[in-house]
Amino acid sequence: MINCTGDEVARAVHAIRIGASAARQQIEGASIDSRTNVSGKLFIAIRGRNADGHTFVEEVIRKGSPISIVDSRFHADDTSLNSHLVVVEDTMRALHDLARWWLDTFDVTKIAVTGTNGKTTTKEMIADVLATTFKTFRSQGNLNNQYGIPLSIFEMGGACQCAVFEFGMSTPGEIANLTKLVRPQYGVITNIEAAHLETMMSVDAIAAAKYELFDNMPSDGVAIANIDNEKLDARMKVEKLRTFPFGLRNRSGFAPTDYVVNGSGCARFTIKGEGQIRLAVPGIHNLYNAVAAAAVGELFGIPGENIKAALEAFRAVSMRMETIDVAGVTIINDSYNANPASMRFAMDTLNTMKASGTARRIAVLGDMLELGLSASQYHRDIGEYAAKNTLDFLATSGKLAEQIDAGAASSGFPDANRRHFTSTSAIINFLLDVLKPGDIVLIKASRGMAFDRITTALRAQLGRAN
Repeated sequence: MINCTGDEVARAVHAIRIGASAARQQIEGASIDSRTNVSGKLFIAIRGRNADGHTFVEEVIRKGSPISIVDSRFHADDTSLNSHLVVVEDTMRALHDLARWWLDTFDVTKIAVTGTNGKTTTKEMIADVLATTFKTFRSQGNLNNQYGIPLSIFEMGGACQCAVFEFGMSTPGEIANLTKLVRPQYGVITNIEAAHLETMMSVDAIAAAKYELFDNMPSDGVAIANIDNEKLDARMKVEKLRTFPFGLRNRSGFAPTDYVVNGSGCARFTIKGEGQIRLAVPGIHNLYNAVAAAAVGELFGIPGENIKAALEAFRAVSMRMETIDVAGVTIINDSYNANPASMRFAMDTLNTMKASGTARRIAVLGDMLELGLSASQYHRDIGEYAAKNTLDFLATSGKLAEQIDAGAASSGFPDANRRHFTSTSAIINFLLDVLKPGDIVLIKASRGMAFDRITTALRAQLGRAN
Protein backbone atom coordinates (compact mmCIF):
# COMPACT_ATOMS: atom_id res chain seq x y z
CA MET A 1 0.00 0.00 0.00
CA ILE A 2 1.26 3.47 -0.87
CA ASN A 3 3.15 4.89 2.09
CA CYS A 4 4.90 8.25 1.78
CA THR A 5 5.15 11.82 3.03
CA GLY A 6 3.23 14.88 1.90
CA ASP A 7 6.40 16.31 0.41
CA GLU A 8 6.85 13.18 -1.72
CA VAL A 9 3.24 13.41 -2.87
CA ALA A 10 3.69 17.06 -3.84
CA ARG A 11 6.79 16.32 -5.92
CA ALA A 12 5.17 13.33 -7.64
CA VAL A 13 2.07 15.29 -8.70
CA HIS A 14 3.95 18.50 -9.62
CA ALA A 15 2.02 20.51 -7.03
CA ILE A 16 1.44 24.24 -7.42
CA ARG A 17 1.56 24.60 -3.66
CA ILE A 18 1.32 22.50 -0.53
CA GLY A 19 -0.11 23.38 2.88
CA ALA A 20 2.21 23.51 5.87
CA SER A 21 0.49 20.63 7.65
CA ALA A 22 0.30 18.49 4.50
CA ALA A 23 4.05 18.75 3.91
CA ARG A 24 4.78 17.13 7.29
CA GLN A 25 2.15 14.38 7.10
CA GLN A 26 2.66 10.69 6.42
CA ILE A 27 -0.04 8.87 4.46
CA GLU A 28 -0.76 5.17 4.12
CA GLY A 29 -3.24 4.43 1.38
CA ALA A 30 -5.21 6.62 -1.00
CA SER A 31 -8.87 7.09 -1.87
CA ILE A 32 -11.09 9.02 -4.27
CA ASP A 33 -14.30 8.06 -2.43
CA SER A 34 -15.29 9.94 0.72
CA ARG A 35 -17.55 7.03 1.72
CA THR A 36 -14.56 4.73 2.31
CA ASN A 37 -12.37 4.65 5.39
CA VAL A 38 -10.11 7.64 4.74
CA SER A 39 -8.38 7.80 8.12
CA GLY A 40 -4.65 8.18 7.54
CA LYS A 41 -5.14 8.08 3.77
CA LEU A 42 -4.55 10.58 1.02
CA PHE A 43 -7.78 11.86 -0.56
CA ILE A 44 -7.79 12.86 -4.22
CA ALA A 45 -10.74 15.08 -5.16
CA ILE A 46 -11.91 14.10 -8.66
CA ARG A 47 -14.47 16.11 -10.62
CA GLY A 48 -16.65 13.30 -12.02
CA ARG A 49 -19.82 13.19 -14.07
CA ASN A 50 -22.04 12.40 -11.09
CA ALA A 51 -20.17 13.94 -8.17
CA ASP A 52 -17.34 16.34 -7.41
CA GLY A 53 -14.87 15.11 -4.84
CA HIS A 54 -14.04 18.69 -3.88
CA THR A 55 -17.44 18.85 -2.19
CA PHE A 56 -16.24 16.33 0.38
CA VAL A 57 -12.77 17.68 1.20
CA GLU A 58 -13.78 19.18 4.54
CA GLU A 59 -15.61 15.96 5.45
CA VAL A 60 -12.66 13.64 4.72
CA ILE A 61 -10.23 15.80 6.66
CA ARG A 62 -12.64 15.73 9.58
CA LYS A 63 -12.75 11.92 9.24
CA GLY A 64 -8.97 11.67 9.55
CA SER A 65 -7.51 12.11 6.06
CA PRO A 66 -4.27 14.10 6.60
CA ILE A 67 -3.92 15.36 3.00
CA SER A 68 -6.31 16.17 0.14
CA ILE A 69 -5.21 16.79 -3.43
CA VAL A 70 -7.41 19.49 -4.97
CA ASP A 71 -7.31 21.56 -8.14
CA SER A 72 -6.67 25.28 -8.38
CA ARG A 73 -10.39 26.04 -8.74
CA PHE A 74 -11.00 24.89 -5.19
CA HIS A 75 -11.06 27.63 -2.56
CA ALA A 76 -11.23 27.10 1.19
CA ASP A 77 -11.87 29.99 3.55
CA ASP A 78 -10.74 27.95 6.53
CA THR A 79 -6.99 28.42 7.12
CA SER A 80 -6.66 25.09 8.93
CA LEU A 81 -8.31 23.34 5.97
CA ASN A 82 -5.90 24.97 3.52
CA SER A 83 -3.04 23.62 5.57
CA HIS A 84 -4.03 20.05 4.58
CA LEU A 85 -4.16 20.68 0.84
CA VAL A 86 -1.90 19.81 -2.06
CA VAL A 87 -2.98 22.00 -4.99
CA VAL A 88 -2.54 20.89 -8.62
CA GLU A 89 -3.83 21.99 -12.01
CA ASP A 90 -5.71 18.75 -12.69
CA THR A 91 -6.51 16.15 -10.02
CA MET A 92 -7.11 13.38 -12.56
CA ARG A 93 -3.63 13.87 -13.96
CA ALA A 94 -2.32 13.97 -10.39
CA LEU A 95 -3.99 10.62 -9.71
CA HIS A 96 -2.08 9.09 -12.62
CA ASP A 97 1.19 10.89 -11.84
CA LEU A 98 1.15 9.65 -8.27
CA ALA A 99 0.30 6.10 -9.35
CA ARG A 100 3.14 6.12 -11.90
CA TRP A 101 5.56 7.37 -9.24
CA TRP A 102 4.51 4.67 -6.76
CA LEU A 103 4.69 1.95 -9.42
CA ASP A 104 8.21 3.09 -10.30
CA THR A 105 9.33 2.37 -6.72
CA PHE A 106 8.97 -1.36 -7.52
CA ASP A 107 11.33 -3.50 -9.58
CA VAL A 108 8.49 -5.45 -11.12
CA THR A 109 7.62 -7.07 -14.45
CA LYS A 110 4.20 -5.89 -15.61
CA ILE A 111 1.58 -7.69 -17.69
CA ALA A 112 -1.56 -5.98 -19.03
CA VAL A 113 -4.65 -7.85 -20.26
CA THR A 114 -7.44 -6.45 -22.41
CA GLY A 115 -10.04 -7.74 -24.87
CA THR A 116 -13.79 -7.74 -25.38
CA ASN A 117 -14.38 -10.90 -23.35
CA GLY A 118 -12.43 -12.84 -20.75
CA LYS A 119 -10.27 -10.02 -19.37
CA THR A 120 -10.89 -10.66 -15.69
CA THR A 121 -10.70 -14.45 -15.87
CA THR A 122 -7.54 -14.34 -17.99
CA LYS A 123 -5.95 -11.83 -15.62
CA GLU A 124 -6.72 -14.08 -12.67
CA MET A 125 -5.46 -17.21 -14.43
CA ILE A 126 -2.23 -15.47 -15.45
CA ALA A 127 -1.68 -14.21 -11.91
CA ASP A 128 -2.29 -17.69 -10.49
CA VAL A 129 0.22 -19.21 -12.92
CA LEU A 130 2.87 -16.58 -12.17
CA ALA A 131 2.25 -16.86 -8.42
CA THR A 132 3.48 -20.46 -8.47
CA THR A 133 7.00 -19.13 -9.04
CA PHE A 134 7.04 -15.36 -8.42
CA LYS A 135 5.63 -12.97 -5.83
CA THR A 136 2.73 -11.65 -7.86
CA PHE A 137 0.38 -8.69 -7.51
CA ARG A 138 -2.89 -8.47 -9.44
CA SER A 139 -5.34 -5.60 -9.91
CA GLN A 140 -8.39 -6.26 -7.81
CA GLY A 141 -11.85 -7.18 -9.13
CA ASN A 142 -12.93 -4.99 -12.01
CA LEU A 143 -10.70 -2.02 -11.11
CA ASN A 144 -9.68 -1.70 -14.74
CA ASN A 145 -10.35 1.89 -15.82
CA GLN A 146 -8.85 5.36 -15.46
CA TYR A 147 -9.73 5.39 -11.77
CA GLY A 148 -9.42 1.72 -10.94
CA ILE A 149 -5.89 1.11 -12.24
CA PRO A 150 -4.31 3.91 -10.15
CA LEU A 151 -6.24 2.72 -7.09
CA SER A 152 -4.97 -0.82 -7.71
CA ILE A 153 -1.41 0.47 -7.99
CA PHE A 154 -1.78 2.24 -4.64
CA GLU A 155 -2.50 -1.18 -3.10
CA MET A 156 0.88 -2.54 -4.19
CA GLY A 157 3.38 -3.24 -1.45
CA GLY A 158 6.11 -5.62 -0.39
CA ALA A 159 8.62 -7.31 -2.65
CA CYS A 160 6.40 -8.22 -5.59
CA GLN A 161 8.17 -9.44 -8.73
CA CYS A 162 5.27 -9.52 -11.20
CA ALA A 163 2.12 -7.41 -11.49
CA VAL A 164 -0.89 -8.28 -13.66
CA PHE A 165 -3.37 -5.56 -14.64
CA GLU A 166 -6.68 -5.69 -16.48
CA PHE A 167 -7.42 -2.81 -18.87
CA GLY A 168 -11.03 -1.97 -19.70
CA MET A 169 -12.36 0.73 -22.01
CA SER A 170 -15.53 2.33 -23.31
CA THR A 171 -14.07 5.16 -25.40
CA PRO A 172 -10.97 5.64 -27.59
CA GLY A 173 -7.79 6.68 -25.80
CA GLU A 174 -8.48 5.00 -22.47
CA ILE A 175 -6.24 1.98 -23.05
CA ALA A 176 -3.52 4.24 -24.45
CA ASN A 177 -3.58 6.28 -21.22
CA LEU A 178 -3.51 3.18 -19.05
CA THR A 179 -0.63 1.68 -21.06
CA LYS A 180 1.39 4.87 -20.68
CA LEU A 181 0.68 4.77 -16.95
CA VAL A 182 1.62 1.11 -16.34
CA ARG A 183 4.17 0.64 -19.15
CA PRO A 184 3.76 -3.15 -19.27
CA GLN A 185 6.48 -5.31 -20.77
CA TYR A 186 3.87 -7.90 -21.81
CA GLY A 187 0.47 -7.19 -23.34
CA VAL A 188 -2.33 -9.75 -23.81
CA ILE A 189 -5.42 -9.26 -26.01
CA THR A 190 -7.98 -12.04 -25.55
CA ASN A 191 -10.34 -11.24 -28.47
CA ILE A 192 -12.10 -8.41 -30.32
CA GLU A 193 -15.89 -8.56 -30.66
CA ALA A 194 -18.92 -6.26 -30.75
CA ALA A 195 -19.39 -4.31 -27.49
CA HIS A 196 -19.71 -0.68 -26.33
CA LEU A 197 -21.10 0.21 -29.75
CA GLU A 198 -23.00 3.19 -28.33
CA THR A 199 -19.64 4.93 -27.89
CA MET A 200 -17.38 2.97 -30.25
CA MET A 201 -19.77 2.75 -33.25
CA SER A 202 -18.04 -0.19 -34.98
CA VAL A 203 -16.00 -3.34 -34.32
CA ASP A 204 -13.13 -1.76 -36.26
CA ALA A 205 -13.15 1.13 -33.78
CA ILE A 206 -13.12 -1.36 -30.91
CA ALA A 207 -10.14 -3.10 -32.51
CA ALA A 208 -8.25 0.19 -32.84
CA ALA A 209 -8.93 0.93 -29.16
CA LYS A 210 -7.67 -2.49 -28.06
CA TYR A 211 -4.57 -2.13 -30.24
CA GLU A 212 -3.68 0.95 -28.19
CA LEU A 213 -2.13 -1.55 -25.76
CA PHE A 214 0.44 -2.73 -28.30
CA ASP A 215 0.81 0.75 -29.83
CA ASN A 216 1.94 2.27 -26.51
CA MET A 217 4.03 -0.51 -25.01
CA PRO A 218 7.83 -0.20 -24.83
CA SER A 219 9.60 -1.16 -28.07
CA ASP A 220 11.07 -4.27 -26.42
CA GLY A 221 7.65 -5.44 -25.21
CA VAL A 222 5.92 -8.69 -26.14
CA ALA A 223 2.50 -8.78 -27.83
CA ILE A 224 0.45 -11.86 -26.89
CA ALA A 225 -2.84 -12.37 -28.76
CA ASN A 226 -5.47 -14.90 -29.72
CA ILE A 227 -4.91 -15.49 -33.44
CA ASP A 228 -8.08 -17.57 -33.78
CA ASN A 229 -9.69 -14.13 -33.72
CA GLU A 230 -9.65 -12.76 -37.28
CA LYS A 231 -8.77 -9.19 -36.36
CA LEU A 232 -6.02 -10.19 -33.98
CA ASP A 233 -4.57 -12.62 -36.50
CA ALA A 234 -4.33 -9.79 -39.03
CA ARG A 235 -2.74 -7.45 -36.47
CA MET A 236 -0.14 -9.98 -35.33
CA LYS A 237 1.05 -10.43 -38.91
CA VAL A 238 2.10 -6.76 -39.03
CA GLU A 239 2.90 -6.20 -35.35
CA LYS A 240 6.20 -4.38 -34.71
CA LEU A 241 6.64 -5.75 -31.21
CA ARG A 242 7.92 -9.23 -30.59
CA THR A 243 4.87 -11.50 -30.91
CA PHE A 244 3.73 -14.60 -29.07
CA PRO A 245 0.46 -15.74 -30.67
CA PHE A 246 -1.84 -18.36 -29.14
CA GLY A 247 -5.03 -20.13 -30.10
CA LEU A 248 -6.81 -23.44 -30.50
CA ARG A 249 -7.31 -23.79 -34.25
CA ASN A 250 -4.33 -21.84 -35.58
CA ARG A 251 -1.25 -24.02 -35.25
CA SER A 252 1.19 -21.22 -36.10
CA GLY A 253 1.09 -20.11 -32.48
CA PHE A 254 1.17 -21.53 -28.95
CA ALA A 255 -1.64 -24.09 -28.94
CA PRO A 256 -2.82 -27.30 -27.30
CA THR A 257 -1.93 -30.49 -29.14
CA ASP A 258 -5.48 -31.69 -28.42
CA TYR A 259 -8.56 -30.70 -26.44
CA VAL A 260 -12.04 -32.00 -25.62
CA VAL A 261 -14.99 -30.64 -23.63
CA ASN A 262 -16.62 -33.06 -21.18
CA GLY A 263 -20.25 -33.45 -20.16
CA SER A 264 -19.85 -30.81 -17.48
CA GLY A 265 -18.81 -28.28 -20.09
CA CYS A 266 -15.21 -28.21 -18.84
CA ALA A 267 -12.24 -28.57 -21.18
CA ARG A 268 -9.42 -31.08 -21.01
CA PHE A 269 -6.38 -30.18 -23.10
CA THR A 270 -2.74 -31.07 -23.61
CA ILE A 271 0.18 -28.69 -24.04
CA LYS A 272 3.63 -30.06 -24.73
CA GLY A 273 5.75 -29.96 -21.60
CA GLU A 274 2.76 -29.49 -19.32
CA GLY A 275 0.82 -32.69 -19.93
CA GLN A 276 -2.96 -32.91 -19.82
CA ILE A 277 -4.72 -30.09 -18.00
CA ARG A 278 -8.27 -30.51 -16.70
CA LEU A 279 -10.15 -27.27 -16.14
CA ALA A 280 -12.80 -27.00 -13.44
CA VAL A 281 -14.48 -23.99 -15.08
CA PRO A 282 -16.89 -24.59 -17.99
CA GLY A 283 -16.79 -23.15 -21.49
CA ILE A 284 -14.66 -23.14 -24.61
CA HIS A 285 -13.96 -19.47 -23.89
CA ASN A 286 -12.35 -20.47 -20.59
CA LEU A 287 -10.17 -22.86 -22.57
CA TYR A 288 -8.97 -19.84 -24.55
CA ASN A 289 -8.38 -17.95 -21.29
CA ALA A 290 -6.38 -20.86 -19.90
CA VAL A 291 -4.25 -21.18 -23.04
CA ALA A 292 -3.50 -17.44 -22.79
CA ALA A 293 -2.36 -17.94 -19.19
CA ALA A 294 -0.27 -20.97 -20.17
CA ALA A 295 1.31 -18.89 -22.95
CA VAL A 296 2.38 -16.27 -20.41
CA GLY A 297 3.67 -19.03 -18.14
CA GLU A 298 5.72 -20.39 -21.05
CA LEU A 299 7.21 -16.96 -21.71
CA PHE A 300 8.16 -16.60 -18.06
CA GLY A 301 9.74 -20.04 -17.89
CA ILE A 302 7.21 -21.37 -15.38
CA PRO A 303 7.63 -25.16 -14.99
CA GLY A 304 4.93 -27.14 -16.77
CA GLU A 305 3.76 -28.84 -13.59
CA ASN A 306 3.22 -25.42 -11.99
CA ILE A 307 1.15 -24.18 -14.93
CA LYS A 308 -0.93 -27.36 -14.81
CA ALA A 309 -1.48 -27.10 -11.04
CA ALA A 310 -2.51 -23.45 -11.19
CA LEU A 311 -5.00 -23.90 -14.02
CA GLU A 312 -6.53 -27.06 -12.58
CA ALA A 313 -7.01 -25.32 -9.22
CA PHE A 314 -8.64 -22.26 -10.82
CA ARG A 315 -12.29 -21.59 -9.95
CA ALA A 316 -14.71 -19.22 -11.65
CA VAL A 317 -14.72 -15.54 -10.80
CA SER A 318 -18.05 -14.46 -9.28
CA MET A 319 -20.84 -14.03 -11.87
CA ARG A 320 -18.56 -15.17 -14.71
CA MET A 321 -19.61 -18.71 -15.73
CA GLU A 322 -19.88 -19.44 -12.02
CA THR A 323 -21.30 -22.96 -11.61
CA ILE A 324 -23.51 -23.48 -8.57
CA ASP A 325 -25.36 -26.66 -7.54
CA VAL A 326 -28.55 -26.15 -5.54
CA ALA A 327 -30.99 -28.97 -4.72
CA GLY A 328 -29.67 -30.98 -7.66
CA VAL A 329 -30.05 -28.09 -10.12
CA THR A 330 -26.93 -26.74 -11.83
CA ILE A 331 -26.95 -22.94 -12.17
CA ILE A 332 -24.47 -21.24 -14.50
CA ASN A 333 -24.35 -17.68 -13.22
CA ASP A 334 -22.88 -15.55 -16.03
CA SER A 335 -24.70 -12.35 -15.13
CA TYR A 336 -21.75 -9.99 -14.86
CA ASN A 337 -21.92 -8.78 -18.45
CA ALA A 338 -23.05 -9.74 -21.92
CA ASN A 339 -22.40 -9.05 -25.59
CA PRO A 340 -23.14 -11.11 -28.71
CA ALA A 341 -19.91 -13.13 -28.59
CA SER A 342 -20.16 -13.96 -24.88
CA MET A 343 -23.84 -14.90 -25.32
CA ARG A 344 -22.89 -17.41 -28.01
CA PHE A 345 -20.01 -18.75 -25.91
CA ALA A 346 -22.35 -19.24 -22.94
CA MET A 347 -24.98 -21.06 -25.01
CA ASP A 348 -22.28 -23.23 -26.59
CA THR A 349 -21.16 -24.20 -23.10
CA LEU A 350 -24.73 -25.03 -22.05
CA ASN A 351 -25.05 -27.10 -25.21
CA THR A 352 -22.04 -29.25 -24.25
CA MET A 353 -23.35 -30.00 -20.75
CA LYS A 354 -25.18 -33.29 -20.38
CA ALA A 355 -28.60 -33.27 -18.72
CA SER A 356 -29.48 -36.80 -17.63
CA GLY A 357 -32.84 -38.46 -18.23
CA THR A 358 -35.70 -35.99 -18.51
CA ALA A 359 -33.61 -33.10 -17.16
CA ARG A 360 -33.48 -29.95 -19.29
CA ARG A 361 -31.08 -27.28 -20.49
CA ILE A 362 -32.69 -23.90 -19.85
CA ALA A 363 -31.29 -20.55 -21.01
CA VAL A 364 -32.43 -17.40 -19.18
CA LEU A 365 -31.29 -14.47 -21.32
CA GLY A 366 -31.66 -10.71 -20.87
CA ASP A 367 -30.69 -7.48 -22.57
CA MET A 368 -27.20 -6.91 -23.93
CA LEU A 369 -26.63 -3.21 -23.30
CA GLU A 370 -24.51 -0.58 -25.09
CA LEU A 371 -24.89 -2.08 -28.56
CA GLY A 372 -26.02 1.15 -30.22
CA LEU A 373 -28.22 1.39 -33.30
CA SER A 374 -27.80 -2.29 -34.20
CA ALA A 375 -28.95 -3.54 -30.78
CA SER A 376 -32.25 -5.00 -32.02
CA GLN A 377 -30.57 -6.98 -34.79
CA TYR A 378 -27.87 -8.32 -32.46
CA HIS A 379 -30.61 -9.57 -30.13
CA ARG A 380 -32.55 -11.19 -32.99
CA ASP A 381 -29.33 -12.91 -34.06
CA ILE A 382 -28.92 -14.35 -30.57
CA GLY A 383 -32.49 -15.69 -30.72
CA GLU A 384 -31.74 -17.36 -34.05
CA TYR A 385 -28.54 -18.81 -32.57
CA ALA A 386 -30.52 -20.15 -29.59
CA ALA A 387 -32.87 -21.95 -31.97
CA LYS A 388 -29.89 -23.80 -33.47
CA ASN A 389 -28.73 -25.03 -30.06
CA THR A 390 -30.20 -28.01 -28.24
CA LEU A 391 -31.96 -25.91 -25.62
CA ASP A 392 -35.03 -27.35 -23.97
CA PHE A 393 -36.40 -23.99 -22.87
CA LEU A 394 -35.62 -20.32 -23.55
CA ALA A 395 -36.69 -17.66 -21.06
CA THR A 396 -36.10 -13.98 -21.82
CA SER A 397 -36.68 -10.70 -20.03
CA GLY A 398 -35.99 -7.09 -20.97
CA LYS A 399 -37.10 -4.71 -23.70
CA LEU A 400 -34.26 -5.69 -26.05
CA ALA A 401 -34.57 -9.35 -25.13
CA GLU A 402 -38.01 -9.34 -26.75
CA GLN A 403 -36.01 -9.54 -29.98
CA ILE A 404 -34.20 -12.63 -28.71
CA ASP A 405 -37.58 -14.27 -28.30
CA ALA A 406 -38.69 -13.01 -31.73
CA GLY A 407 -35.51 -14.25 -33.41
CA ALA A 408 -35.93 -17.68 -31.81
CA ALA A 409 -39.55 -17.83 -32.96
CA SER A 410 -38.65 -16.89 -36.53
CA SER A 411 -36.09 -19.71 -36.60
CA GLY A 412 -38.54 -22.36 -35.47
CA PHE A 413 -38.00 -22.48 -31.71
CA PRO A 414 -41.28 -24.03 -30.48
CA ASP A 415 -43.77 -21.66 -28.80
CA ALA A 416 -44.28 -24.15 -25.96
CA ASN A 417 -40.54 -24.13 -25.16
CA ARG A 418 -39.95 -20.40 -24.86
CA ARG A 419 -41.45 -17.51 -22.94
CA HIS A 420 -40.80 -13.81 -22.53
CA PHE A 421 -41.19 -12.38 -19.02
CA THR A 422 -41.85 -8.78 -18.00
CA SER A 423 -39.60 -8.87 -14.93
CA THR A 424 -36.88 -10.86 -13.18
CA SER A 425 -39.39 -11.57 -10.38
CA ALA A 426 -41.63 -13.32 -12.89
CA ILE A 427 -38.67 -15.41 -14.12
CA ILE A 428 -37.77 -16.35 -10.55
CA ASN A 429 -41.32 -17.50 -9.78
CA PHE A 430 -41.45 -19.49 -13.02
CA LEU A 431 -38.13 -21.22 -12.37
CA LEU A 432 -39.05 -22.08 -8.81
CA ASP A 433 -42.19 -23.75 -10.14
CA VAL A 434 -40.63 -25.78 -12.94
CA LEU A 435 -37.02 -26.60 -12.01
CA LYS A 436 -36.26 -30.14 -10.94
CA PRO A 437 -33.08 -32.03 -10.01
CA GLY A 438 -30.79 -32.57 -12.99
CA ASP A 439 -31.82 -29.38 -14.80
CA ILE A 440 -29.09 -26.99 -15.98
CA VAL A 441 -29.89 -23.27 -16.04
CA LEU A 442 -27.81 -20.58 -17.74
CA ILE A 443 -28.41 -17.03 -16.47
CA LYS A 444 -26.92 -14.41 -18.79
CA ALA A 445 -27.44 -10.66 -19.34
CA SER A 446 -25.62 -7.35 -19.10
CA ARG A 447 -24.82 -6.20 -15.56
CA GLY A 448 -27.40 -3.42 -15.75
CA MET A 449 -30.17 -6.02 -15.90
CA ALA A 450 -29.22 -7.27 -12.40
CA PHE A 451 -29.82 -10.92 -13.35
CA ASP A 452 -27.62 -11.90 -10.40
CA ARG A 453 -30.82 -11.43 -8.37
CA ILE A 454 -32.19 -14.52 -10.12
CA THR A 455 -29.25 -16.60 -8.93
CA THR A 456 -29.52 -15.19 -5.42
CA ALA A 457 -33.23 -16.03 -5.24
CA LEU A 458 -32.75 -19.55 -6.59
CA ARG A 459 -29.96 -20.26 -4.12
CA ALA A 460 -32.14 -19.06 -1.24
CA GLN A 461 -35.42 -20.67 -2.23
CA LEU A 462 -34.86 -23.59 -4.61
CA GLY A 463 -34.16 -26.18 -1.95
CA ARG A 464 -37.33 -25.21 -0.09
CA ALA A 465 -39.41 -25.15 -3.28
CA ASN A 466 -38.40 -28.71 -4.09
